[in-house]
Amino acid sequence: MLKHFQRRGTGGKLVAALATRLNRNGIYSMLVRVLKLNPYRRFYQKINGTYLKTERLPFAGEVMDVEAYGWLDTSLIDL
Repeated sequence: MLKHFQRRGTGGKLVAALATRLNRNGIYSMLVRVLKLNPYRRFYQKINGTYLKTERLPFAGEVMDVEAYGWLDTSLIDL
């Protein structure tokens, strides 16, 4: 997210809108992968994402460490 929109609740609103839409379609779990080098990956921890694993995946022509966070019940996302 662009710096201008950070720390304003925009990311939380986007995740909440996604979770609501998933729930309406009968999908109650969610997984997100985030580059380990991304300092903002803590956002997913803050909204109750459970750390699942670190894996090495291709990204932008390189193989990089990626962390996976998940929710078994997206209604538990704490915004």
